[in-house]
Amino acid sequence: MENESKEKKVAEEKKEAVKKVDKPVEKKKPAAKKETAKKSPAKKTAAKTAKTETVEKAKDKQEEQKVEEKKELVALKKTFEIEVPNAEIEKSIDEIATKYSTDIKLSGFRKGKVPAELLKSRYKGALNEEALNKIVEEYVFKKIEEDKMRIVSQPMIDKIDHEEGKDLKATVTVELYPEFELPELDTIEVEISQKDLELKPYDEKENIDMILKSRKRLVHVADREIKENDYVSFKFQTKILKTKKMTPRVEESAELIKDKTHYIKELHAELMGKKTGDKLSFQRSYPEDYNKARWAGETVEHFIEITRVQEYFTPDLSEELLKELGFKDEVSFKEKLKADYENYAAKQLDEVKNMKRIEALLSKIEFPVPESLIAQEIQRIQKDPQAAYRMKDENELKQKAIESVKYTLIHMELMKKYEIEAKSEDLEKEYKSMAEQYNMPAKEIRKYYSGKEQQDALKDKIRGEKVSELLKEKIKVKEIK
Repeated sequence: MENESKEKKVAEEKKEAVKKVDKPVEKKKPAAKKETAKKSPAKKTAAKTAKTETVEKAKDKQEEQKVEEKKELVALKKTFEIEVPNAEIEKSIDEIATKYSTDIKLSGFRKGKVPAELLKSRYKGALNEEALNKIVEEYVFKKIEEDKMRIVSQPMIDKIDHEEGKDLKATVTVELYPEFELPELDTIEVEISQKDLELKPYDEKENIDMILKSRKRLVHVADREIKENDYVSFKFQTKILKTKKMTPRVEESAELIKDKTHYIKELHAELMGKKTGDKLSFQRSYPEDYNKARWAGETVEHFIEITRVQEYFTPDLSEELLKELGFKDEVSFKEKLKADYENYAAKQLDEVKNMKRIEALLSKIEFPVPESLIAQEIQRIQKDPQAAYRMKDENELKQKAIESVKYTLIHMELMKKYEIEAKSEDLEKEYKSMAEQYNMPAKEIRKYYSGKEQQDALKDKIRGEKVSELLKEKIKVKEIK
Protein backbone atom coordinates (compact mmCIF):
# COMPACT_ATOMS: atom_id res chain seq x y z
CA MET A 1 0.00 0.00 0.00
CA GLU A 2 1.34 3.48 0.77
CA ASN A 3 3.53 2.06 3.54
CA GLU A 4 6.70 3.19 1.76
CA SER A 5 5.84 6.88 2.02
CA LYS A 6 4.73 6.41 5.62
CA GLU A 7 7.94 4.54 6.50
CA LYS A 8 10.09 7.25 4.96
CA LYS A 9 8.27 9.89 6.98
CA VAL A 10 8.68 7.99 10.24
CA ALA A 11 12.33 7.21 9.50
CA GLU A 12 13.03 10.89 8.89
CA GLU A 13 11.43 11.84 12.20
CA LYS A 14 13.36 9.25 14.21
CA LYS A 15 15.94 11.12 16.28
CA GLU A 16 19.35 9.74 17.10
CA ALA A 17 20.36 9.70 20.74
CA VAL A 18 22.85 12.36 21.72
CA LYS A 19 25.32 11.64 24.50
CA LYS A 20 25.83 14.56 26.88
CA VAL A 21 29.29 15.17 28.20
CA ASP A 22 29.60 17.33 31.30
CA LYS A 23 32.31 19.96 30.99
CA PRO A 24 34.63 20.28 34.00
CA VAL A 25 34.23 23.54 35.90
CA GLU A 26 37.39 25.63 35.82
CA LYS A 27 38.53 26.84 39.22
CA LYS A 28 39.29 30.55 39.39
CA LYS A 29 42.71 31.43 40.79
CA PRO A 30 42.87 34.00 43.61
CA ALA A 31 43.56 37.52 42.34
CA ALA A 32 46.51 37.92 44.73
CA LYS A 33 48.33 35.04 43.08
CA LYS A 34 47.98 36.23 39.51
CA GLU A 35 51.53 37.53 39.35
CA THR A 36 53.07 34.34 40.74
CA ALA A 37 50.90 32.28 38.37
CA LYS A 38 52.68 33.77 35.36
CA LYS A 39 55.08 31.41 33.64
CA SER A 40 58.70 32.41 33.43
CA PRO A 41 60.29 32.65 29.95
CA ALA A 42 62.13 29.40 30.65
CA LYS A 43 58.89 27.61 31.57
CA LYS A 44 57.13 29.03 28.50
CA THR A 45 59.93 27.76 26.28
CA ALA A 46 59.77 24.34 27.93
CA ALA A 47 55.98 24.19 27.48
CA LYS A 48 56.28 25.22 23.85
CA THR A 49 58.97 22.59 23.27
CA ALA A 50 56.81 19.92 24.93
CA LYS A 51 53.84 20.92 22.76
CA THR A 52 55.99 20.77 19.63
CA GLU A 53 57.26 17.32 20.61
CA THR A 54 53.66 16.13 21.16
CA VAL A 55 52.62 17.37 17.71
CA GLU A 56 55.68 15.73 16.14
CA LYS A 57 54.92 12.44 17.90
CA ALA A 58 51.33 12.57 16.61
CA LYS A 59 52.62 13.19 13.07
CA ASP A 60 55.12 10.33 13.42
CA LYS A 61 52.33 8.04 14.61
CA GLN A 62 50.19 8.95 11.59
CA GLU A 63 53.11 8.29 9.26
CA GLU A 64 53.76 4.93 10.92
CA GLN A 65 50.09 4.05 10.50
CA LYS A 66 50.22 4.98 6.79
CA VAL A 67 53.35 2.85 6.34
CA GLU A 68 51.64 -0.11 8.03
CA GLU A 69 48.56 0.31 5.83
CA LYS A 70 50.78 0.33 2.72
CA LYS A 71 52.54 -2.81 3.95
CA GLU A 72 49.18 -4.53 4.41
CA LEU A 73 48.08 -3.57 0.90
CA VAL A 74 51.40 -4.77 -0.55
CA ALA A 75 50.86 -8.07 1.29
CA LEU A 76 47.69 -8.56 -0.78
CA LYS A 77 49.67 -8.22 -4.02
CA LYS A 78 51.58 -11.24 -5.35
CA THR A 79 54.01 -11.16 -8.24
CA PHE A 80 55.05 -14.30 -10.07
CA GLU A 81 56.63 -15.34 -13.35
CA ILE A 82 55.47 -17.71 -16.04
CA GLU A 83 57.51 -19.30 -18.82
CA VAL A 84 55.92 -20.47 -22.06
CA PRO A 85 57.93 -22.83 -24.31
CA ASN A 86 58.29 -21.53 -27.87
CA ALA A 87 56.80 -24.81 -29.14
CA GLU A 88 53.53 -23.95 -27.35
CA ILE A 89 53.51 -20.50 -28.96
CA GLU A 90 54.07 -21.96 -32.44
CA LYS A 91 51.32 -24.52 -31.81
CA SER A 92 48.91 -21.74 -30.79
CA ILE A 93 49.76 -19.73 -33.95
CA ASP A 94 49.10 -22.83 -36.10
CA GLU A 95 45.73 -23.44 -34.42
CA ILE A 96 44.60 -19.84 -34.91
CA ALA A 97 45.77 -19.75 -38.54
CA THR A 98 43.96 -23.04 -39.27
CA LYS A 99 40.78 -21.69 -37.68
CA TYR A 100 40.84 -18.53 -39.82
CA SER A 101 41.69 -20.48 -43.01
CA THR A 102 38.28 -22.19 -42.88
CA ASP A 103 36.37 -18.89 -42.66
CA ILE A 104 38.38 -16.18 -44.40
CA LYS A 105 37.76 -15.05 -47.98
CA LEU A 106 40.91 -14.25 -49.95
CA SER A 107 41.24 -13.29 -53.61
CA GLY A 108 42.27 -16.33 -55.72
CA PHE A 109 41.00 -18.90 -53.21
CA ARG A 110 37.65 -20.45 -52.50
CA LYS A 111 36.21 -19.97 -49.03
CA GLY A 112 37.76 -22.49 -46.66
CA LYS A 113 40.61 -23.31 -49.03
CA VAL A 114 43.09 -20.59 -48.02
CA PRO A 115 46.36 -22.27 -46.94
CA ALA A 116 47.19 -21.69 -43.28
CA GLU A 117 50.85 -21.09 -44.18
CA LEU A 118 49.84 -18.22 -46.46
CA LEU A 119 47.89 -16.58 -43.60
CA LYS A 120 50.87 -17.06 -41.25
CA SER A 121 53.09 -15.29 -43.77
CA ARG A 122 50.71 -12.47 -44.71
CA TYR A 123 49.25 -11.77 -41.23
CA LYS A 124 52.22 -12.77 -39.12
CA GLY A 125 52.04 -9.82 -36.68
CA ALA A 126 48.31 -10.11 -35.97
CA LEU A 127 48.44 -13.89 -35.54
CA ASN A 128 51.45 -13.67 -33.22
CA GLU A 129 49.73 -11.06 -31.06
CA GLU A 130 46.53 -13.10 -30.77
CA ALA A 131 48.46 -16.28 -30.03
CA LEU A 132 50.59 -14.60 -27.35
CA ASN A 133 47.53 -13.08 -25.65
CA LYS A 134 45.79 -16.46 -25.65
CA ILE A 135 48.74 -18.55 -24.46
CA VAL A 136 49.85 -16.06 -21.77
CA GLU A 137 46.30 -15.92 -20.36
CA GLU A 138 46.14 -19.73 -20.28
CA TYR A 139 49.46 -20.03 -18.46
CA VAL A 140 48.62 -17.23 -16.00
CA PHE A 141 45.32 -18.80 -14.94
CA LYS A 142 46.93 -22.25 -14.87
CA LYS A 143 49.47 -20.90 -12.35
CA ILE A 144 46.70 -19.21 -10.32
CA GLU A 145 44.75 -22.48 -10.19
CA GLU A 146 47.79 -24.58 -9.30
CA ASP A 147 48.78 -22.27 -6.43
CA LYS A 148 45.14 -21.91 -5.34
CA MET A 149 45.32 -18.12 -5.38
CA ARG A 150 42.06 -16.33 -4.51
CA ILE A 151 42.34 -13.35 -6.84
CA VAL A 152 40.20 -10.23 -6.46
CA SER A 153 40.47 -8.85 -10.00
CA GLN A 154 42.04 -9.52 -13.39
CA PRO A 155 45.81 -10.25 -13.34
CA MET A 156 48.14 -7.45 -14.49
CA ILE A 157 50.93 -8.34 -16.93
CA ASP A 158 53.87 -6.24 -15.75
CA LYS A 159 56.44 -7.35 -18.30
CA ILE A 160 56.74 -9.72 -21.28
CA ASP A 161 60.16 -10.85 -22.50
CA HIS A 162 59.96 -12.67 -25.83
CA GLU A 163 62.19 -12.99 -28.84
CA GLU A 164 61.08 -14.79 -31.98
CA GLY A 165 61.97 -18.47 -31.81
CA LYS A 166 62.65 -18.38 -28.07
CA ASP A 167 60.64 -19.18 -24.95
CA LEU A 168 58.45 -16.43 -23.52
CA LYS A 169 58.83 -15.09 -20.00
CA ALA A 170 56.27 -12.83 -18.31
CA THR A 171 55.96 -11.15 -14.92
CA VAL A 172 52.44 -11.03 -13.51
CA THR A 173 50.90 -9.31 -10.47
CA VAL A 174 47.61 -10.31 -8.88
CA GLU A 175 45.62 -8.88 -5.97
CA LEU A 176 44.47 -11.47 -3.46
CA TYR A 177 41.60 -11.72 -1.04
CA PRO A 178 42.76 -11.23 2.57
CA GLU A 179 43.01 -14.20 4.90
CA PHE A 180 41.39 -13.85 8.33
CA GLU A 181 39.65 -15.90 11.00
CA LEU A 182 36.15 -15.28 12.27
CA PRO A 183 35.72 -14.94 16.05
CA GLU A 184 33.27 -17.13 17.92
CA LEU A 185 30.06 -15.15 17.50
CA ASP A 186 28.50 -16.23 20.80
CA THR A 187 31.41 -14.64 22.71
CA ILE A 188 30.46 -11.17 21.41
CA GLU A 189 28.08 -8.92 23.35
CA VAL A 190 26.95 -5.45 22.33
CA GLU A 191 25.42 -2.71 24.45
CA ILE A 192 22.71 -0.44 23.06
CA SER A 193 21.34 2.65 24.76
CA GLN A 194 17.59 2.56 25.34
CA LYS A 195 17.44 5.99 23.71
CA ASP A 196 18.78 4.43 20.50
CA LEU A 197 15.79 2.09 20.55
CA GLU A 198 13.16 4.81 21.00
CA LEU A 199 10.70 5.37 18.16
CA LYS A 200 8.05 8.04 17.85
CA PRO A 201 4.72 6.79 19.32
CA TYR A 202 2.06 5.79 16.82
CA ASP A 203 -0.04 8.79 15.71
CA GLU A 204 -3.20 7.63 13.96
CA LYS A 205 -4.17 11.06 12.58
CA GLU A 206 -0.67 11.70 11.22
CA ASN A 207 -0.57 8.34 9.47
CA ILE A 208 -4.03 8.77 7.97
CA ASP A 209 -3.07 12.26 6.73
CA MET A 210 0.00 10.81 5.02
CA ILE A 211 -2.17 8.23 3.25
CA LEU A 212 -4.63 10.92 2.14
CA LYS A 213 -1.84 13.24 0.93
CA SER A 214 -0.37 10.40 -1.11
CA ARG A 215 -3.73 10.22 -2.95
CA LYS A 216 -3.87 13.92 -3.78
CA ARG A 217 -4.52 14.89 -7.40
CA LEU A 218 -4.74 17.96 -9.59
CA VAL A 219 -8.20 19.34 -10.33
CA HIS A 220 -9.18 22.17 -12.68
CA VAL A 221 -10.25 25.49 -11.14
CA ALA A 222 -11.97 28.39 -12.89
CA ASP A 223 -13.08 31.97 -12.16
CA ARG A 224 -10.61 32.63 -9.41
CA GLU A 225 -7.24 34.30 -9.18
CA ILE A 226 -4.06 32.23 -9.21
CA LYS A 227 -2.67 31.62 -5.72
CA GLU A 228 0.27 29.93 -4.04
CA ASN A 229 0.84 26.22 -4.91
CA ASP A 230 -1.39 26.33 -8.00
CA TYR A 231 -0.28 24.44 -11.11
CA VAL A 232 -0.51 26.80 -14.09
CA SER A 233 -0.41 25.92 -17.78
CA PHE A 234 0.28 28.62 -20.37
CA LYS A 235 1.40 29.40 -23.90
CA PHE A 236 4.33 31.72 -24.35
CA GLN A 237 6.62 33.40 -26.86
CA THR A 238 9.75 35.45 -26.36
CA LYS A 239 11.12 38.37 -28.35
CA ILE A 240 14.81 39.27 -28.15
CA LEU A 241 14.70 43.08 -28.19
CA LYS A 242 18.08 43.57 -29.88
CA THR A 243 17.26 41.40 -32.91
CA LYS A 244 13.42 41.68 -32.77
CA LYS A 245 13.28 37.91 -33.38
CA MET A 246 10.35 35.98 -31.92
CA THR A 247 10.68 32.39 -30.69
CA PRO A 248 7.97 29.87 -31.68
CA ARG A 249 4.90 29.68 -29.45
CA VAL A 250 5.17 26.78 -27.01
CA GLU A 251 3.13 25.11 -24.25
CA GLU A 252 4.59 25.34 -20.73
CA SER A 253 3.51 24.70 -17.16
CA ALA A 254 4.79 25.60 -13.70
CA GLU A 255 3.97 24.81 -10.08
CA LEU A 256 3.83 28.11 -8.23
CA ILE A 257 5.81 27.45 -5.06
CA LYS A 258 7.44 30.41 -3.37
CA ASP A 259 11.23 30.50 -3.83
CA LYS A 260 11.07 27.76 -6.46
CA THR A 261 12.97 29.06 -9.48
CA HIS A 262 11.84 28.85 -13.09
CA TYR A 263 13.97 29.53 -16.16
CA ILE A 264 11.70 32.56 -16.84
CA LYS A 265 12.92 34.99 -14.20
CA GLU A 266 10.38 36.00 -11.53
CA LEU A 267 7.57 34.09 -13.23
CA HIS A 268 5.94 33.41 -9.86
CA ALA A 269 5.37 37.12 -9.19
CA GLU A 270 3.94 37.78 -12.67
CA LEU A 271 1.37 34.94 -12.52
CA MET A 272 0.09 35.47 -8.98
CA GLY A 273 -3.38 37.04 -8.99
CA LYS A 274 -4.03 36.38 -12.71
CA LYS A 275 -6.84 34.18 -14.10
CA THR A 276 -7.36 31.63 -16.86
CA GLY A 277 -7.45 33.44 -20.22
CA ASP A 278 -5.38 36.43 -19.06
CA LYS A 279 -2.61 37.63 -21.38
CA LEU A 280 0.46 39.45 -20.13
CA SER A 281 3.90 40.56 -21.23
CA PHE A 282 7.01 41.67 -19.34
CA GLN A 283 10.68 42.28 -20.00
CA ARG A 284 13.67 40.61 -18.38
CA SER A 285 17.45 41.04 -18.70
CA TYR A 286 19.55 37.87 -18.39
CA PRO A 287 23.24 37.63 -17.42
CA GLU A 288 25.99 36.56 -19.83
CA ASP A 289 26.37 33.16 -18.15
CA TYR A 290 22.64 32.33 -18.13
CA ASN A 291 21.94 28.65 -18.62
CA LYS A 292 19.46 29.26 -21.42
CA ALA A 293 21.94 30.14 -24.17
CA ARG A 294 19.48 32.02 -26.42
CA TRP A 295 18.70 34.53 -23.65
CA ALA A 296 22.24 34.84 -22.22
CA GLY A 297 23.33 38.49 -22.15
CA GLU A 298 20.05 39.64 -23.72
CA THR A 299 17.06 41.75 -22.74
CA VAL A 300 13.91 39.90 -23.82
CA GLU A 301 10.16 40.36 -23.70
CA HIS A 302 7.99 37.40 -22.66
CA PHE A 303 4.40 37.06 -23.96
CA ILE A 304 2.19 34.71 -21.91
CA GLU A 305 -1.40 33.48 -22.24
CA ILE A 306 -2.74 31.48 -19.27
CA THR A 307 -4.66 28.44 -20.55
CA ARG A 308 -5.42 26.42 -17.39
CA VAL A 309 -5.17 26.64 -13.62
CA GLN A 310 -5.19 23.57 -11.38
CA GLU A 311 -4.90 22.98 -7.66
CA TYR A 312 -4.09 19.92 -5.60
CA PHE A 313 -7.10 18.19 -4.04
CA THR A 314 -6.60 15.93 -1.02
CA PRO A 315 -9.55 13.51 -0.57
CA ASP A 316 -11.35 12.73 2.67
CA LEU A 317 -11.42 9.25 4.17
CA SER A 318 -14.67 8.37 2.39
CA GLU A 319 -16.29 4.97 1.75
CA GLU A 320 -15.28 5.29 -1.91
CA LEU A 321 -11.62 5.84 -1.03
CA LEU A 322 -11.66 2.98 1.49
CA LYS A 323 -12.92 0.66 -1.26
CA GLU A 324 -10.18 1.90 -3.59
CA LEU A 325 -7.65 1.04 -0.88
CA GLY A 326 -9.19 -2.42 -0.45
CA PHE A 327 -10.97 -2.02 2.90
CA LYS A 328 -14.60 -2.70 3.76
CA ASP A 329 -14.82 -0.03 6.46
CA GLU A 330 -12.87 2.60 8.41
CA VAL A 331 -12.27 0.31 11.40
CA SER A 332 -10.45 -2.37 9.38
CA PHE A 333 -8.43 0.36 7.61
CA LYS A 334 -7.25 1.88 10.91
CA GLU A 335 -6.44 -1.56 12.35
CA LYS A 336 -4.29 -2.38 9.32
CA LEU A 337 -2.59 1.03 9.46
CA LYS A 338 -1.61 0.49 13.11
CA ALA A 339 -0.47 -3.09 12.47
CA ASP A 340 1.70 -1.91 9.57
CA TYR A 341 3.30 0.73 11.77
CA GLU A 342 4.00 -1.76 14.55
CA ASN A 343 5.51 -4.15 12.04
CA TYR A 344 7.64 -1.33 10.64
CA ALA A 345 8.71 -0.25 14.14
CA ALA A 346 9.77 -3.80 15.00
CA LYS A 347 11.84 -3.98 11.82
CA GLN A 348 13.45 -0.63 12.60
CA LEU A 349 14.48 -1.83 16.05
CA ASP A 350 15.84 -5.06 14.56
CA GLU A 351 17.81 -3.00 12.06
CA VAL A 352 19.34 -0.81 14.79
CA LYS A 353 20.37 -3.90 16.77
CA ASN A 354 21.71 -5.61 13.67
CA MET A 355 23.85 -2.60 12.76
CA LYS A 356 25.33 -2.64 16.28
CA ARG A 357 26.09 -6.35 15.90
CA ILE A 358 27.82 -5.67 12.59
CA GLU A 359 29.85 -2.82 14.12
CA ALA A 360 30.94 -5.11 16.96
CA LEU A 361 31.90 -7.84 14.51
CA LEU A 362 33.91 -5.41 12.37
CA SER A 363 35.79 -4.20 15.43
CA LYS A 364 36.82 -7.78 16.29
CA ILE A 365 38.46 -8.55 12.94
CA GLU A 366 41.40 -6.69 11.44
CA PHE A 367 42.60 -7.31 7.90
CA PRO A 368 43.71 -5.27 4.88
CA VAL A 369 41.08 -4.49 2.27
CA PRO A 370 41.92 -4.91 -1.46
CA GLU A 371 42.34 -1.57 -3.24
CA SER A 372 40.37 -2.66 -6.31
CA LEU A 373 37.34 -3.56 -4.19
CA ILE A 374 37.53 -0.20 -2.40
CA ALA A 375 37.58 1.60 -5.78
CA GLN A 376 34.56 -0.40 -6.99
CA GLU A 377 32.60 0.37 -3.82
CA ILE A 378 33.42 4.09 -4.07
CA GLN A 379 32.03 4.09 -7.62
CA ARG A 380 28.89 2.29 -6.42
CA ILE A 381 28.32 4.83 -3.61
CA GLN A 382 28.88 7.76 -5.98
CA LYS A 383 26.17 6.40 -8.29
CA ASP A 384 23.70 6.44 -5.40
CA PRO A 385 22.65 10.13 -5.07
CA GLN A 386 21.33 9.77 -1.51
CA ALA A 387 24.39 7.88 -0.21
CA ALA A 388 26.85 10.19 -1.99
CA TYR A 389 25.04 13.29 -0.63
CA ARG A 390 25.60 12.14 2.95
CA MET A 391 29.37 11.88 2.46
CA LYS A 392 31.15 15.01 3.74
CA ASP A 393 34.45 14.52 1.93
CA GLU A 394 36.67 12.03 0.10
CA ASN A 395 38.11 10.60 3.32
CA GLU A 396 34.64 9.86 4.68
CA LEU A 397 33.64 8.32 1.36
CA LYS A 398 36.71 6.08 1.34
CA GLN A 399 36.20 5.04 4.97
CA LYS A 400 32.57 4.14 4.23
CA ALA A 401 33.70 2.10 1.22
CA ILE A 402 36.31 0.27 3.32
CA GLU A 403 33.75 -0.60 5.99
CA SER A 404 31.28 -1.80 3.36
CA VAL A 405 33.84 -4.00 1.59
CA LYS A 406 35.14 -5.32 4.89
CA TYR A 407 31.67 -6.42 5.97
CA THR A 408 31.02 -7.98 2.55
CA LEU A 409 34.16 -10.10 2.94
CA ILE A 410 33.14 -11.08 6.48
CA HIS A 411 29.66 -11.83 5.15
CA MET A 412 31.19 -14.21 2.57
CA GLU A 413 33.22 -15.99 5.28
CA LEU A 414 30.11 -16.34 7.46
CA MET A 415 28.22 -17.96 4.60
CA LYS A 416 31.14 -20.31 4.00
CA LYS A 417 31.68 -21.25 7.66
CA TYR A 418 28.00 -21.75 8.49
CA GLU A 419 27.12 -23.22 5.05
CA ILE A 420 24.46 -20.61 4.34
CA GLU A 421 22.71 -21.15 1.00
CA ALA A 422 19.59 -20.02 -0.81
CA LYS A 423 17.83 -23.32 -1.48
CA SER A 424 14.92 -24.00 -3.83
CA GLU A 425 12.49 -24.13 -0.90
CA ASP A 426 13.73 -20.68 0.20
CA LEU A 427 12.98 -19.30 -3.27
CA GLU A 428 9.50 -20.83 -3.26
CA LYS A 429 8.82 -19.29 0.15
CA GLU A 430 9.84 -15.87 -1.22
CA TYR A 431 7.64 -16.30 -4.31
CA LYS A 432 4.64 -17.10 -2.11
CA SER A 433 5.34 -14.18 0.24
CA MET A 434 5.66 -11.69 -2.65
CA ALA A 435 2.52 -13.05 -4.32
CA GLU A 436 0.55 -12.32 -1.13
CA GLN A 437 2.18 -8.92 -0.67
CA TYR A 438 1.50 -7.72 -4.22
CA ASN A 439 -1.75 -9.66 -4.69
CA MET A 440 -0.38 -11.48 -7.75
CA PRO A 441 -0.33 -15.15 -8.79
CA ALA A 442 2.81 -16.95 -7.57
CA LYS A 443 3.49 -18.16 -11.11
CA GLU A 444 3.86 -14.54 -12.29
CA ILE A 445 6.39 -13.86 -9.54
CA ARG A 446 8.21 -17.09 -10.40
CA LYS A 447 8.27 -16.15 -14.08
CA TYR A 448 9.85 -12.76 -13.31
CA TYR A 449 12.62 -14.40 -11.28
CA SER A 450 13.32 -17.07 -13.91
CA GLY A 451 16.07 -14.88 -15.38
CA LYS A 452 19.58 -15.50 -14.00
CA GLU A 453 20.22 -11.88 -12.98
CA GLN A 454 16.91 -11.53 -11.14
CA GLN A 455 17.26 -14.92 -9.44
CA ASP A 456 20.85 -14.23 -8.35
CA ALA A 457 19.68 -10.95 -6.79
CA LEU A 458 16.91 -12.77 -4.92
CA LYS A 459 19.36 -15.41 -3.71
CA ASP A 460 21.67 -12.67 -2.43
CA LYS A 461 18.73 -11.18 -0.52
CA ILE A 462 17.86 -14.54 1.03
CA ARG A 463 21.46 -15.24 2.03
CA GLY A 464 21.75 -11.74 3.51
CA GLU A 465 18.63 -12.31 5.63
CA LYS A 466 20.00 -15.65 6.81
CA VAL A 467 23.29 -14.02 7.87
CA SER A 468 21.31 -11.36 9.78
CA GLU A 469 19.34 -14.11 11.54
CA LEU A 470 22.60 -15.88 12.37
CA LEU A 471 24.04 -12.72 13.96
CA LYS A 472 20.76 -12.15 15.81
CA GLU A 473 20.90 -15.68 17.20
CA LYS A 474 24.59 -15.67 18.16
CA ILE A 475 25.53 -12.11 19.19
CA LYS A 476 23.87 -10.99 22.43
CA VAL A 477 22.40 -7.50 22.78
CA LYS A 478 22.26 -5.77 26.15
CA GLU A 479 20.08 -2.69 26.60
CA ILE A 480 21.50 0.00 28.85
CA LYS A 481 20.11 3.29 30.15
